[in-house]
Amino acid sequence: MIITLKKNRYMNKQLLFCAILALLFASCAKHEFRTEQITYNNSVILPGSINDSLAISIEIEYPVELSNQDVLSKIQKDLLQALLGDEVSSTNGEQEVADYAKRFEQAYLENYRNDQDSSGIDCWENVITGRVISISDNMLSYSHEQYVFTGGPHGSNSRHFYNYDLSTGNHLIEKDLFRPNYETILTGLLIDNFIAQSEEFESIEDVMQSDYSIEAIKPNHNFYFTEEELIYVFNPYEIAPYYLGETEISIPLAQVHDLLK
Repeated sequence: MIITLKKNRYMNKQLLFCAILALLFASCAKHEFRTEQITYNNSVILPGSINDSLAISIEIEYPVELSNQDVLSKIQKDLLQALLGDEVSSTNGEQEVADYAKRFEQAYLENYRNDQDSSGIDCWENVITGRVISISDNMLSYSHEQYVFTGGPHGSNSRHFYNYDLSTGNHLIEKDLFRPNYETILTGLLIDNFIAQSEEFESIEDVMQSDYSIEAIKPNHNFYFTEEELIYVFNPYEIAPYYLGETEISIPLAQVHDLLK
């Protein structure tokens, strides 16, 4: 088992899209922001076996410094629960990562002991990555990626994104950023851009005749901003069967300008 820390320091930069988002906030105060890299790696090979094993790898960029300690604690707690589950009870990132890994390893050992139908190969894997993807004067965007396999025909991949107001620590979702009744317009933009970015579809009818569920293509809180785009991510099973994988839809910021508060 290895746990390591690496420090990262950020001076907030004015991203181009901050001009669009600025109206959301009463002010755009500067924030000193620093993170530490928490890394955990461990493997378990069951006694007497050369096939049955567990591998767990966690690498997260964890906020440790912000001008407002209460806001920092709020973001820390929310991020740890998003990354590691509701069992998180503190803001001690190193300890919570180690505790999560221990719970996962114990679950593996208990499952193996209780599995009377094992084929003789029982391997679990859990890989978690968390990182800051952008920071403007008042907004932090964070990415959480995970691959987990605990048996069955295939593992599970997912990507989730979290946006935080650095003045309050609030987790921002669509209703915080967009004008009332945004859902219909934003849903239409998602569908239109999905078709435009696809090599397979030319119309809504084409999508309706495919394995995609057009009714499921709608704002899902899983988004982040770049300097030029609003990007939504739909994980496997969310709008389509597993074999179609993850779906990413990009909307040019110019198309949502009038929707932003």
